[in-house]
Amino acid sequence: NLKTAKEVVVSSCAVLFGVSNINSGAGMDTLEGILGSAGFGQLNAFCLMIFCLLYIPCMAALATIRKESGSTRWMLLSAMFQLVVAWIVTFAVYQVGILCEVSDMKYKKWVCFAGLFVIAVIAGKSLIRKMKGKS
Repeated sequence: NLKTAKEVVVSSCAVLFGVSNINSGAGMDTLEGILGSAGFGQLNAFCLMIFCLLYIPCMAALATIRKESGSTRWMLLSAMFQLVVAWIVTFAVYQVGILCEVSDMKYKKWVCFAGLFVIAVIAGKSLIRKMKGKS
């Protein structure tokens, strides 16, 4: 459904995997077990949260962008931009996470934190430059 908001990801997973008591601790444990057996671990869940945070908003927000800009093209460009940014950031975080999982370095937590910090700084600087260019 195109009108579905981002908040329904967990409940959608519950329906897809047949977990009836998703609002309880036991239900969440059941869902975690099902997803874990499919290879969906903590890193995947973290990346899914990042992607959901950054990808296109609901259809109502896109309709508002179209109405206020007066352009379907601008609406589609903004949606594509958000999808591309979400994918790139999620990909980078996943790669750093994989490095942290497989690495036997003594200070791997610090290296992983530094990698995520660098990603955040680069993304933040890019966003600030874009915002300054618009004003």
